[in-house]
Amino acid sequence: MRKFIVLLGVLVFSIFFSIEGFANFADTHGMSASGIARGNAMTAIASDWSATYYNIAGLGKTKRNSVESKDTGDSASEGDKKYDLTGLHDQLAISYFYTNPDFEIDIPRETRMDEDLEAGIVCIGIAFDLNNIYKMPDFISSSRFGLALGLMADKNIAKINDIDIKTHTFLRYGRELSAPAIIAGLGLGFMDDLFAIGFGANVLVGGEGAIKMDSVTIGNEDVPLAYQVKIDVGPEIAPVLGLYMNVGELTSILEGLEFGLAYKGEVYVEIDPLDAVAQTQLLDIELELTLGVCDYYTPDIYSFGIAYTPPFISKLTVSADYEFQKYSDYKLSSTRHRYWEEERTTPENYVNYELPDFQDIFVPKLGVSYEFNQWLTLLGGYYYQPAFVEDDANNGIFNFLDNDKRVFSIGSEFIIPKMAGMVVPIQFNIGFQYQQLIDRDVHKLRLDNSIALSESSGPSNYWNLFNPDYSYGGSNYLVTCEVIIRM
Repeated sequence: MRKFIVLLGVLVFSIFFSIEGFANFADTHGMSASGIARGNAMTAIASDWSATYYNIAGLGKTKRNSVESKDTGDSASEGDKKYDLTGLHDQLAISYFYTNPDFEIDIPRETRMDEDLEAGIVCIGIAFDLNNIYKMPDFISSSRFGLALGLMADKNIAKINDIDIKTHTFLRYGRELSAPAIIAGLGLGFMDDLFAIGFGANVLVGGEGAIKMDSVTIGNEDVPLAYQVKIDVGPEIAPVLGLYMNVGELTSILEGLEFGLAYKGEVYVEIDPLDAVAQTQLLDIELELTLGVCDYYTPDIYSFGIAYTPPFISKLTVSADYEFQKYSDYKLSSTRHRYWEEERTTPENYVNYELPDFQDIFVPKLGVSYEFNQWLTLLGGYYYQPAFVEDDANNGIFNFLDNDKRVFSIGSEFIIPKMAGMVVPIQFNIGFQYQQLIDRDVHKLRLDNSIALSESSGPSNYWNLFNPDYSYGGSNYLVTCEVIIRM
């Protein structure tokens, strides 16, 4: 318990002073190896621990799970054996992700945010049958608790990232995806898993605080400070909701057809206000400072999914998702808004400090799986993700980098049934993802909307030397492996 408290404390203080984060690894890549391999088109078919992320209602269905070999009859041959997960609803999963982006920006910069973006992520997933604790009523056909926890593999719970928003920063990669992913909740199935509902929480931290510094020396020497810090921290919780329906159970005409709806609420780290007072030795001047942190913003995400397993090709499943991400509600700290939009005024008409608005995006996804044989399933997927940064968002002084992306993926699920003394079956999943970032051009404008191209001194030279036009793009590769122990 002490180790857990220490770990939580490290998490909190590591996150506090990270200013500009925009995603976690799951929103950039996916949460599980099989989900990534299917193009993350999982809203209608997620039924293992990863349903906690993709559609929490999937925790309330168990029919799709198939692991343990079971004879179809007294005289069933080896080839007639089916995999069934009856009574094996508990799961423990451990995943490792490695991502290696290769990005380019065609201008020299002192601060290079397109380098050292490779990252490793460790994810732990749990699905636990609540009937192990309490026998549910008969009208509840299945009930499970799920937990999905993702952390950076370099022993950092989160990374300090106090970067000026004028810096050229890829919003979904590198240090920007170092926020922990923590989602937990319940899924309940009804009428023999005809439909299921799920509810849970996406968790980060937030609060408010104050800093007081006494006898601050003004000068070039390094001196220790007498200071006091008070920060109140509590969980920032966003709702996670899901619905699943196997409409094929209602009529034979629709056999093999499944639907899913999922919602993940807006979540971000916010320490606001974080007031600071500094009292100087010189003239006993008291400086009142207003600070604020708003970090790791993840928008409201709505997903609709459909999946179909044709009765005449029962080994084939095709799934499709249509996802809505509401980035128009993106938030900065109140301090940043005041600094850039109110306090930061200038008489020169060539400097544009207007903060950009982000746009809502729709993300179509497609996945396919084929049960090659009893122990091997092959997976593939594709999705297209538009940039949430509009074309004119970077024509001023800021540089928020996000590209339209084409994403391709493949992978497999490999099941080892109970044998040779094994107590439980084990599943190995592997996945490979390739993201193609479509090249993008940025043209800087003055406030009078003229393009700053002159190489002469003066206002135009400011843009050429410090904030020039540029193009950016590249590609990103991810490999992942996963072990699921079913009990």
